[in-house]
Amino acid sequence: MRTRFLSSAGMLSAALTFAGGVAATGCDAITAGQPGEDPGPPKLLKVIVQDERPSHFVATDILDNRPLAKCTVCDDAHPGCKENPCTPSQYGYPAGECSVKKGEVDGECPNPLAAGPVTIGDAVAAGGNSIRLVFSKLLDPSIEEVTKDKTNGQYNYKLAEGIVKLIGPDGMEVKLAGEKAPGKGFAGSPPGAYWDPAGSMSGTSDTITAPFGPAIVMKPAGQLSPGGKYKIVLDTSRAVDRKKQTPVAADGKTKLPNPYEVEFTVEEISVTGATPDVTAEMAEIAPNDAIQIAFNSGVDEATAVVTLKDKDGKVIPIVVFSDVGGFGGLHGDPDPMDVDPTACGDNFNDHVLNIIAVDTADCGPSGKNHNKKECEKYKPVKLKEGEYTLTFTALKDDILATSGAFSFEAVFAVAGMPTDPAEDPSAAANFLLPDEAPNGAMNGHCEKAK
Repeated sequence: MRTRFLSSAGMLSAALTFAGGVAATGCDAITAGQPGEDPGPPKLLKVIVQDERPSHFVATDILDNRPLAKCTVCDDAHPGCKENPCTPSQYGYPAGECSVKKGEVDGECPNPLAAGPVTIGDAVAAGGNSIRLVFSKLLDPSIEEVTKDKTNGQYNYKLAEGIVKLIGPDGMEVKLAGEKAPGKGFAGSPPGAYWDPAGSMSGTSDTITAPFGPAIVMKPAGQLSPGGKYKIVLDTSRAVDRKKQTPVAADGKTKLPNPYEVEFTVEEISVTGATPDVTAEMAEIAPNDAIQIAFNSGVDEATAVVTLKDKDGKVIPIVVFSDVGGFGGLHGDPDPMDVDPTACGDNFNDHVLNIIAVDTADCGPSGKNHNKKECEKYKPVKLKEGEYTLTFTALKDDILATSGAFSFEAVFAVAGMPTDPAEDPSAAANFLLPDEAPNGAMNGHCEKAK
């Protein structure tokens, strides 16, 4: 859904005409020099899954299976070599530097949009990802439905119902982002499915901030499930041009079936950060620090299989639980007095797991002693100086549990004196442990009730 406005160029032309007829002196039309519209049927050129808003700056064209472009990087060891660098014209967008094996000069240009598992975007207004079906020409206006916002008089446009849908790994239709409420949000802010007439079909300097177009756009309301397979379904009988011609493939000849279906797979769970950064080389933490691990997806704390061992292989009892915001760590350092320990569930962050060494084993949400008497009063303990290994051997997402095998290992050292919790937001004393969560709130990173 969008709002259309009179262009400033048009208003300037009108003003000049009124003032003295300057614009009426036989100037060329604004389309002069541009190629005319292709008289043939619309071509479906790309199907791109990308960031909903700029975050990772990653996009994947699930139709792009073409061979990688060749390139050559010369050096003194290869006299007579002819340089052949990677250029944006090879793919229609920046492709990066030539990838060459050691001792060779000929290589390949990486294709950032090449087909493969799509990256999970960061949720902003919707679920984190945007899906664009890019065509070679504008489609018929019937593809859109027009509504008028009675609160401000704006005309808003959204994709007509039933033209496109997304089917999830569970075989169910995926819910798309909703429309803005009347009089709320930015003018013309789009719903979960809309027609974007802007953009270039052949080239762009940035696929995220200046995406390919024109395009049918879908924005799932929630996060895509890691490792899951999704299916886009397009009603080609309604995705027609002004001549009512139905779309064809990029070759301009192959007619698309109705419905047209294309599948893509989502990337698996991966670690995106840690506080303190135990993934760094020669990493060190304080004896009383908790460890927070961040992921590209929401994860189910009950499925986490995690062990912490010292350099002698001794298993250290730990508790592993989902973060709930609060102060410090991966969430900045707001005023601790603003944190309500009874409202932990409102700040639940399933993208982060907290790990704390405790005096009793298997007391976490997935532990065999969880809710048993021996876990009623367990508490954080200070780790002794030395080297430790943190290992994940299993973890599932909490979207549709479609993620596959997961493993992660970090080796770090414990050194120095215990820190002051008032100065170290990662100190375990700043975390509300699962058995201490008040009023049945979600477990995690909150200020303790006094």
